[in-house]
Amino acid sequence: MTTSGAAGEHSARSLRSRRGDDSARSLRSRRRATAGALVGLGLFQAGLAAGRPWGRFAYGGTHDRAVPVGLRRVSAIAAVGYAGVAGALVADDLEPHVHRRLLTGVAAFTGVGTVLNAASPSVPERATWTPVCLATTLLALWARARIHPAERPGSGPSYPRVPMTSGHT
Repeated sequence: MTTSGAAGEHSARSLRSRRGDDSARSLRSRRRATAGALVGLGLFQAGLAAGRPWGRFAYGGTHDRAVPVGLRRVSAIAAVGYAGVAGALVADDLEPHVHRRLLTGVAAFTGVGTVLNAASPSVPERATWTPVCLATTLLALWARARIHPAERPGSGPSYPRVPMTSGHT
């Protein structure tokens, strides 16, 4: 049975709208999943900064207990950075191109982290953070894939901008 007329058009419009809503929800969920992974990384760094005895899981595993003060400072800065990026990813008021760039940066940063953690001499660090960084990289790429590159300013068709004249001289 087919629907015609205004009811059919309304129905088709409603379906497109729901698809758009589902797509936006899916993208938001993907960004939030990536942000959640960053929050986890940030909490670990905050723990290191606070003196938790997790030294064998970080910085090459050369410290059995808490990391030294210099590395605690580095961890504190990292924790703030992770929190800031996570907060930006969940912000719905940012332009799509900003989220795309953030996700690209997250994927690159955690991709490098994956390689560095895989090369760590510390078995606990390798076993813990290599898969975590890899998963975060994949989450960021997964979320980034939902943002079309054309959703950035100036990416539409380029038309010459000619001032409007009234024709009177």
